[in-house]
Amino acid sequence: LEDLGAKARLEAHFQAKNLWAAQENGATLRLVFDELGLSGLAVEPRDSREREIVLDRPLGHDETIVYRLPEGARALELPPPVEVVVPGLVSYRQSLTAVEGGVEVHRRFELQTRRVALADYARFQDALRAIDLAEQRTLRIETRPAGGR
Repeated sequence: LEDLGAKARLEAHFQAKNLWAAQENGATLRLVFDELGLSGLAVEPRDSREREIVLDRPLGHDETIVYRLPEGARALELPPPVEVVVPGLVSYRQSLTAVEGGVEVHRRFELQTRRVALADYARFQDALRAIDLAEQRTLRIETRPAGGR
C-alpha cells in the first residue's frame, strides 16, 4: 500500500453452515456478525462526563453481506432500513434486500470526527445506542413451507 490515505477494499467469499439459531419451522439469523468496535465508547452517564472524547481517527466501514439460503428457505419479512445521522459526528445506515436465493445486508458506518465535544456527548451517546440496536437485529427464516412437513 503506497498511499496511506487511500481507501482500503477487501472482498472475501466465505461459506458457512449453521450461522442461524434453529427454531420450530425456521431459524433466526443475526444480520451482522463482526462488530464495529463501538461498545466501549460513550458509556459514562451524561452528567458525569467531564472531558471530550478523543478517538484514534475518523473511520468508515462499508460492508455488504449476502446470505445464501438453503433450498426451500426464505426470509419471512425483511426488517425496515435503519438510518442514524448526527451531522459532523457519526452516520450509520443498514438495509436489507431480497436477492435470488438469499438476502443482502448492506451497512455503512462513518465516524466523521476524532473529537466529540462535551456539548455533543449526549447526541453521540444516543446515536451509538441506536447503532448498537440496529447491529443486534435478526432475520426470521422459514426453513420449510407453511403447513408442510
